[in-house]
Amino acid sequence: SYSEWVMPYDVNFNWKESRSMYFGASFNSFIKLFNSFNYIPICCNTDTGVNLFFVKKEYSNLFKELENIDQTFLFEP
Repeated sequence: SYSEWVMPYDVNFNWKESRSMYFGASFNSFIKLFNSFNYIPICCNTDTGVNLFFVKKEYSNLFKELENIDQTFLFEP
């Protein structure tokens, strides 16, 4: 199984000033979050695995190839 984590919120963080990697969340955390808003994952960037793309569940019929797929197969390490 894949881990879940979310970068803790820091009210004082300013990416433009720090240019650090203080952002993001795990694949499963994003799936859980977007699922709560009725979105499903449809693909992940295959070069880097850093971008996960979602669509509203009401449009899932447009992605028949994903009907019975295990969502972890969308993950690109």
